[in-house]
Parts: sequence; C-alpha cells; structure tokens
Amino acid sequence: GTAQLTVSQASSSTTVTCPSTSVTYSGAAQTPCTVSVTGAGGLNLTPTPTYSNNTNAGTATASYTYAGDGNYIGSSDSNTFTITKANTATAVTSSVNPSNAGSSVTFTAGVTSAAGTVSGAVQFVVDGTDSGAPVALVSGQATWTTSALTTAKTYAVSANYISDTNFNSSSGSLAGG
Repeated sequence: GTAQLTVSQASSSTTVTCPSTSVTYSGAAQTPCTVSVTGAGGLNLTPTPTYSNNTNAGTATASYTYAGDGNYIGSSDSNTFTITKANTATAVTSSVNPSNAGSSVTFTAGVTSAAGTVSGAVQFVVDGTDSGAPVALVSGQATWTTSALTTAKTYAVSANYISDTNFNSSSGSLAGG
C-alpha cells in the first residue's frame, strides 16, 4: 500500500528591532531599525522595514509583514523609536557697535544647527525686555532694526530662538549697541 504524508506550512516569526535610545532629527528620513524573519527548517531573512513618520521629531514606526510562502505561514511585527529635536546655536551681531544714542542699528541673529537650515522665529530682547514681535528666520537669519536705543549706555541685546517641531531653542547675546 501507499501511505500519504501531509506536510503543513511551518510558522514564521517576524521581529522588528529599533534602538531603545532616541535618534536626533537630521532633516533626513531616519532608518535605524532591523528586521529578522525566522522559521524552522532554515528560514532566515533580514528584509528592510517599512517606515512611517520617520523624518520629523516625534515617534516613528517601523514595520514589516512577511507574506509567507508554500512552506511558511506569514507573520508581521512593528516597533517604534523616538526622533528628538536637534540642538541649535544662536549668535547676535550688530551693524554698528558702538553706536550713537538714537541711531538706527540693525541686529542680526543667526541660528545654526548640524541638522541643516533652521526655521521658526527669534525674539530680540533688550535689557531683559522683549523688543517687538518675534522675527521669522529667513535662511537661518533674522534681523531687527531699531532707533529706540536713545540713552547713552551699554545695552544687553540678545536673541532667543523659539523652538519648533524639529529644533531646540537657544539664545545668543551681544553687549553694546
């Protein structure tokens, strides 16, 4: 006689592994995760995961679905990782320093980051008091012109970069004006 033998599909296991420590915003898509698909009988794959929300600061997701084949049942997994804001540095310069009381002076704040061109706004501050409305950055720079420094003295002028979605706040200062 003839005996029949039925071989069923083996199970598979998909594991998406992401770093437990955060990655820093860089302006580019972050792809720090790995995938392992294993199964009895030698299934051992390392495909590339699919990512979502993996460019800007926040929580990103990596996932993978192994569809299965004639020998293995499909499986899937997903995992998350955190993208933190990039650090910035703010520097302030003035068009004239020293200047005469009541003269027009233009202050420029430059905000830089290793992650690329910083967007957002800067609040200029004179002697601890906000001066005017926040000024939008254009190509990482904001300018503010004033003739309101009317007393002959040394002014403490600073610029505070207001953090945005992807960049941490920072401040820079300039003595004089």
